[in-house]
Amino acid sequence: MLKRVHLSNVKFEFENKYQKVEMKPKGLWYGINNSWIQWLEDNMPEWIPKKPIYYDIKIDESKILFIETQKDVYNFSEEYGDPSEELRYGTFKSTTFINWPLVAERYSGIEVTEYYWNECRFDNIWYNYWDCESGCIWKKNGILEIKEVKGYTTQVQ
Repeated sequence: MLKRVHLSNVKFEFENKYQKVEMKPKGLWYGINNSWIQWLEDNMPEWIPKKPIYYDIKIDESKILFIETQKDVYNFSEEYGDPSEELRYGTFKSTTFINWPLVAERYSGIEVTEYYWNECRFDNIWYNYWDCESGCIWKKNGILEIKEVKGYTTQVQ
C-alpha cells in the first residue's frame, strides 16, 4: 500500500487552490513513500525543515488523475498541454506548460506514481520539474483524511 507523506514546517489547514496555466499545479503536495524526502536529501537538503511536521494523506482515488506509465505522461501532455505557453530553451522537445484549470475541472488532484529518469523527462518539461513520485491535491474533496504523524520514520515499512 502506498504511503502518501506531506512534509511541512508549520501546522496547516487545507484550502482549495485555483489553478492557472503553468508547469506545476498549486495545492497540497505529497511524496509517495519517501520519494520527496529522499529527493530533498539528495538535491536540496537546505529545504528540509529543522523541525519537520509529517502528515499522512489519505486521498479519494476516484477524484485523482493517476499518471502511471510513460504513455500516460505523453497522453497527458497531449491532452492538457497549452502550446500558447511554450518555453523555448534547453534540450526539451515538448516545452508545453499544462492547462491546470482544465485538469481541475475534471479532477481534484494528480498523482505521478512512477518517475522515469529517461527521455520522458526531456520530452515533457512539466514532468521534468515534477522531480519524483508525488502528487498534488487542489480540491478538498480529493482528500479523505490528513493526519499528523508523530515519530515518523523515513524507512519504508
